[in-house]
Amino acid sequence: MLLIVLFLASSTHMMSNLLRPLTDPKDMADGCALAAGYDPQANSLWNQMLTGTPAFEHCLDANAGGSLTLALPYLATAALMVLAMGLYALLPYWKERSGRVVPVASMDADGALRAELARLLGVAGLRRTPRFVVDPTAYGPNAIVYGRLGRYTVRLDAGLVMLFRKDRRAFEATLLHEFAHIRNGDVDITYLTVAIWRVFVVGALAPYAVVASGYLVSTLSERAPGYWSASLPLLVRTLVMSAFLVALTYLAMADVLRTREMCADIEAVGNQADRSYWTRHITDTPRSGSQSWSRLRAMARAVRAALRTHPDWSARAAATVDPAAVFTLSAMPMFLTGVAVTIFGYHLNFTPGANEQLVDYGTWPAATLATAVAGVAVWRRVTRSVGEGAPPSSVLRAGLRAGLWVGAGCLGGDVLVSQSLGDRWLPPWPQGLLLAAVVLVPAAVLWWTGACAVLWADMRPGRRRVAAVFTLAVSGAALAWWFAWWQAAGRTFAGGLPLSTEEILAGLYGDMPPSTTMDVVATLALPVLSMSSFGWSVWLTSALWIVPLAGLARRRRASGVRGMSAGTVIGLLGGVVAAVGLIVVTHRAHESIWDDKQPVLQAVTLSTAWFFAILLCTAAGASFAVSCTGRGNAATAMAAAGTAMAVALVVLFAVTQTDGCVPPLATVKETCAPVADDDWFVLSLFLPQLLAMAGLATLVAALLGALITAPLHRRERGIACHHTGHDTRRRPGRRAARLAGTTVACAVLVGASAAGYFGYFHQTESDDASASDGIDRTLTGLFKGPVSTEVRDAQVWAWSYFGGGDLLAHYAEDIGDLDRSANTDGRIDVRAMRAACVNLRRLPDRAAAYFPIPDPRQQAVWSAALANTRKAAQKCVTGLDRMDQRTLAAAFRELHPVPDPVTCVADQVDRVVARAQQERGIRPESVTVDRRPESCP
Repeated sequence: MLLIVLFLASSTHMMSNLLRPLTDPKDMADGCALAAGYDPQANSLWNQMLTGTPAFEHCLDANAGGSLTLALPYLATAALMVLAMGLYALLPYWKERSGRVVPVASMDADGALRAELARLLGVAGLRRTPRFVVDPTAYGPNAIVYGRLGRYTVRLDAGLVMLFRKDRRAFEATLLHEFAHIRNGDVDITYLTVAIWRVFVVGALAPYAVVASGYLVSTLSERAPGYWSASLPLLVRTLVMSAFLVALTYLAMADVLRTREMCADIEAVGNQADRSYWTRHITDTPRSGSQSWSRLRAMARAVRAALRTHPDWSARAAATVDPAAVFTLSAMPMFLTGVAVTIFGYHLNFTPGANEQLVDYGTWPAATLATAVAGVAVWRRVTRSVGEGAPPSSVLRAGLRAGLWVGAGCLGGDVLVSQSLGDRWLPPWPQGLLLAAVVLVPAAVLWWTGACAVLWADMRPGRRRVAAVFTLAVSGAALAWWFAWWQAAGRTFAGGLPLSTEEILAGLYGDMPPSTTMDVVATLALPVLSMSSFGWSVWLTSALWIVPLAGLARRRRASGVRGMSAGTVIGLLGGVVAAVGLIVVTHRAHESIWDDKQPVLQAVTLSTAWFFAILLCTAAGASFAVSCTGRGNAATAMAAAGTAMAVALVVLFAVTQTDGCVPPLATVKETCAPVADDDWFVLSLFLPQLLAMAGLATLVAALLGALITAPLHRRERGIACHHTGHDTRRRPGRRAARLAGTTVACAVLVGASAAGYFGYFHQTESDDASASDGIDRTLTGLFKGPVSTEVRDAQVWAWSYFGGGDLLAHYAEDIGDLDRSANTDGRIDVRAMRAACVNLRRLPDRAAAYFPIPDPRQQAVWSAALANTRKAAQKCVTGLDRMDQRTLAAAFRELHPVPDPVTCVADQVDRVVARAQQERGIRPESVTVDRRPESCP
């Protein structure tokens, strides 16, 4: 499945670039990006936000070709898939032509061979008899199966036929192995895997590498590269990604083929094949030498094993002895899963023609793939190990190792596909440290999945499946949130997004005087708000805490899950510490407002910042402490974090909703009064953002605790948990108290999530029709860096060429029509005047659907003029409806200001366009018509 997904995503992305001369022959996509305000010389979150707007999509639809043209990459990918299926169908014929075969009857005069084959078919459980042939020119004791679904052929070498007379047990083992391939469907999987790999390399990867190499050569030979030229590091990463995809596809193919071989061996032994047949072929002998040389040889053997499409005899023999080892969470499949998921998600979000539909939801298929492969594998392995009596600590470590390998694969894929580095070879310091999160977050999610699987492993199969579905759904949502944030914002932060404290203070807090706390708030504002831009993430946080709480509440101490009591105690202590901190901060806010006469808005802002820090740090600290003391148990750590947060939230609600009732804690109100809607104001300032990110933040903190203390617990590996009779007694009182406490904590967390989601996000979406889950565009606009004059001129030219010039021209035409509708003798053409006024009234809506002018000064004039035009045009229509001469005269005066700001904007755009034409050799069309002479400032 990974191979097919990677083939489809990579082929679509590569074909979109290969076919760009057909889909976008005039580079209109780059022009639309410039018109939107894209700065090719900068690395900012604003750049990424521009390509997801409806105006950008409309620009592409209008200038980059029709739907059929945009569908060419998908049609080409479909053609490659058809070729792969055709090659899959032809490979068996090619395999049959490669040797001279004869019917098995010609080599079996007495019929004993055919009788034995029929008996072995019954032992293997095959209902349909394949065709048997013999290759008389092959003298090895081997057999091979080829064909396609329902039409298989077993080719026996002449040496195997002779072995039938000499060593019947070896003959049985060989045939039972091949019959297992048929029963398991390995023949079709093998040929489809080989076909996909060959078609991908020849049909997509090779042409893509050639084209990228051509771009690299042209870039190296370009003496003075322009601002839109492809950078050398970016092209080198593109070529490296091509080579990496070849290696990735080959490793995935080899892993599939090796696994199918060992599965066939396991089934053959299960059908009473002689296990000594595998052990007799082992020829490796231990070599003497230093320890360092032994390690080097072991590493070399591991590399050779990963490159083999067929496992060696020692691995096959080991699989027959310990079949469970084949299904362990090995490094290679997990690493390949991480790489494939990253590349798949990137191609879904950034493939031309697809990002219009998938820019907000493209990470969900990637998260679903990661959960279906890695999450399900972790759940099955953990529940199987618990059922076999393995110590929970070793089981949890297995899930953690699998998660770390998935995270390592995500990091490898992200380094190759990430465009946020721009023209850099490496990310800047210290922002590049964020790349560690690419490893830690997927590892933490899978670690949490394994810990929850331990909690639910003792349930009946039906209930355990329900728990698995719910737990894996939460894991998938967590991965989707992380992939979405990393692609939208995280990569840009890691690439060195500048954070301007002064601009954030001016944009968020107006005239508030700066302070140390406000500086910290301003520095962290964009990362925190970007993490909380997905409203549903508040429910994700609750689920990450509630699932372990519920699982721990139903289990007894005899279950072997250690650290349950310590987790409860630490969680309660963390809640008490947070409660004390909240009360202290509230009292300090009271003193600042009533004693120091500090402005209420500033005092409330400072106090909410401290509320946020206290709640997040105590919850993360509780999970970190429990993880350190509980031998890396994600379930108990997250339960402690949820408990601490629940206790703190109860205190926070009490403090904020009883404002004025306790004099030392009174902030906004002087006296105690009934709860009103305004009392939720303080909570709405930070609670949604806190709950949106606290779940994964506390989980990563717990993971760090587990990784730091892992060396301290290595000596305890292999030591099983022994329980005394005291542990196994039923204690109904304590169990009832634990259930009651868990119920209260879960209810508080659900209530807080509901308050955060429905109270803040729902209000935002209802107040602003354009608001939706996603990165806030107004906030990211504060982080636009300075733009060079050359780029600004090109942006204004593109804005004019792709639609802005038409807006200015339509304005001039409508004003001209309005003037011509009023004759000099006082007569009015009512129909013409009404049409001109209606068009002028609609012009601001058309301008709002297009890009703003990239020059902020001209955009301010343009937006103000459009607002005045809308008001005056509406007055004109009203005057015509009432035939009110005075209203019409006032509308005429407002539509003819002196100087006309729209005409002044058009003059400035003309000058910038002329300068861009001179600098870049661009020849745009004229942007205005029938312009009135004006004296612009």
